[in-house]
Amino acid sequence: MKKNACIIGCFLIAQMGFAQIKINSNLGTTSLTNHTAFLDASISTTWNGSTNNGKGLLFPRVNLTTLATMMPTTSVATNNPNRFDGMLVYNTATGTSAIGAKAVKPGFFYYSNQSTNVNGGTWISVGDIGTTALGVVATVAAYTVLATDSTIFCDAATAPFTVTLPSPVGNSGKVYIIRKTDATDNAITFSPSIVFSQGVVVSSLNYVKTIRVQSDGTNWNIID
Repeated sequence: MKKNACIIGCFLIAQMGFAQIKINSNLGTTSLTNHTAFLDASISTTWNGSTNNGKGLLFPRVNLTTLATMMPTTSVATNNPNRFDGMLVYNTATGTSAIGAKAVKPGFFYYSNQSTNVNGGTWISVGDIGTTALGVVATVAAYTVLATDSTIFCDAATAPFTVTLPSPVGNSGKVYIIRKTDATDNAITFSPSIVFSQGVVVSSLNYVKTIRVQSDGTNWNIID
């Protein structure tokens, strides 16, 4: 995780002593007061001596299939009030991410975390932006549904797991589509349980099926 911290630290190296960043327009600038961007490292003949000598930012290389814990997990309100939401990394591995159980391949990913836990987010490929419907999630392990999700494809072929829905309180009218995609008898367990019909509560699903659930402000209800 120390390696990942470089993604923030690399921006601060230029003026660490002053806790400021120099900008392209004025090499002597040591104040950010009147600048929207805290860093401007665009090409400059002043910096590079030639328009042919570009400068790039080299990101830390991270294996998301083994990165299982975001650190630190203590004093979150002080150290990481955004819980790493929006952190950008370059992933080197192909497989399933250790956090969020998302399919990953080499390329840039950002961490989307709307939960109250630093490890409650999921990794989203930057390359999928604009090509994959927003809010569509495919998971092969236990998953905590986010407010930004819309459709969750669940593959329980390897083991049963739990789909944790947000509290129905405060989410009246919200709809999620959930589909069990594998053909095994392994069950998907819902937490909290969902209402099938009056007096009938469903806590698991163990066959291929698509359901839509909607909050009435008190419970999650199957609507079709």
